[in-house]
Amino acid sequence: RDLGEGWTRSLNGTEGAAYLFWSPDSREVGFFSNGQIMRVPINGGPAVRIVPASNVKGGSWNQFDQVIYAPTHASSIMMVPATGGDPVDLTHIDRDREIRSHRLPQWFPDGRHFIYIAISRAEENPDLDSTVRVINAETGNSTELMRVQSSVQHAAGHLLYPHDGLLMARPFDTAALQFTAPASPLLDNVLVIRAAHLSAFSVSPAGVLAYVRADEGLGWSEIARFSAAGEEKGDYLDEINTIGFDFTRDGRNLCLSIPDTRTGTMDL
Repeated sequence: RDLGEGWTRSLNGTEGAAYLFWSPDSREVGFFSNGQIMRVPINGGPAVRIVPASNVKGGSWNQFDQVIYAPTHASSIMMVPATGGDPVDLTHIDRDREIRSHRLPQWFPDGRHFIYIAISRAEENPDLDSTVRVINAETGNSTELMRVQSSVQHAAGHLLYPHDGLLMARPFDTAALQFTAPASPLLDNVLVIRAAHLSAFSVSPAGVLAYVRADEGLGWSEIARFSAAGEEKGDYLDEINTIGFDFTRDGRNLCLSIPDTRTGTMDL
């Protein structure tokens, strides 16, 4: 969907698509479907396979044409060329004895570091069972940043994450790899899909934020612009039924996973 012009169109070969992510030039979308991670041009053309994956839990694509992804709910974060090839294990979950899942990775702007969440096997605090980690993909050096309830995203010098229904934003220095100030609430009533540890929001580096309201149930999204201080700048479009979405880097286009009521599958 082009937010400036308001038109929406389906992309060929994306039936059943989920866990979508943009290419760094915003000309293609990566997604998971039918046991494969695929890529498809938004201006027309066939979907092309990148790598097999049985139960993907997130992906991200950097400016060096490298895709990071979690191929299953109990796997490491892997990296593969966007053109396809042999994947490389970056987080080695087999060495992480107290952790049952690495998932939902996102590249930082430098294309060398990325964040992901590690979900604990322990159940002492099931509402806060995940840890955000940042890792250097070249050296493997990893740092734990904070405990969270669900997935986290980076945009405009902040880490955004949900906490008890509030969407929080905490200033973060991606060069020093550390927080620079306490967190502030942006808005409330954000849906979190607890079983998937998935936060139902997306934010672009240009400051455009989309989210699913928790009180509307799974699927209904409102697209709005917010300032870094949490001030709402206006809606972009009417409510739309979607269970997954992601912005281009410039915030001008939004890719949505929309249910097809005729076939029962998902389209992009």
